[in-house]
Amino acid sequence: LKLHKRLTKGDGRLFESPTLPGGSEIVCVKDKFCHINLYTEHKSSPKCLPPVFQSDAPCTVFGPVESEFFRSGIGTVCHSDIAYSTGGLAVGTKKDICFQATQDGETRCFLLHIIADSKDPCLSEPCQNDGLCVALSDGTHSCICKLGFYGNSCEIGAILKEPEPRSPEPGAKVNRN
Repeated sequence: LKLHKRLTKGDGRLFESPTLPGGSEIVCVKDKFCHINLYTEHKSSPKCLPPVFQSDAPCTVFGPVESEFFRSGIGTVCHSDIAYSTGGLAVGTKKDICFQATQDGETRCFLLHIIADSKDPCLSEPCQNDGLCVALSDGTHSCICKLGFYGNSCEIGAILKEPEPRSPEPGAKVNRN
C-alpha cells in the first residue's frame, strides 16, 4: 500500500511536534475508536482552527484546544483529538488517512493498521507529569514529555528557574563592596 504524501505550505498552518511524521503507521483495534492526536500552529487570530479530515470514515474531532506542550520549545500549540471509527474494517486492513492542519494548510497522511483486540500499553497511564503516552505497533509505548520533564516515563523534572539566594548563616562574615 502506497501513501500519497502531499505537503502544502501556502498561507496555511503547519503541524507541530509531537504530531506523528507523515507516513507513520497507526495501530487501531477493530470495532473501537482509534485516537489520533494532531498538533497545529497557534496563531494570534484566530488562535486555533480545527484540522480538516480527508476520509469517508466517520470520525469525531475533539478540540482544538490551546496547549503548552512538550520538548519542541515552540510554546503554545493547538491540540485536536481525532476519534476515528474502525467499525466495519476487517482485521489486517491497512488504510490511508489524511489530515490538513487547516483548510489551506499542511497535509499529513498516515497508514491505519487494524488489529484484533489487544492490551493497550497506555491503559495504565505510564507517563507521569501529564506526559503523552503513544502506543507503538510492537505493543509497547513511548512517552512524550511536557516541557520541563524527561525520562522514559517523564518522571524526572528539570529545574526551570534559578534557586532563591540563601541567607548567610548566623555569625558568618559578609563581604560588602
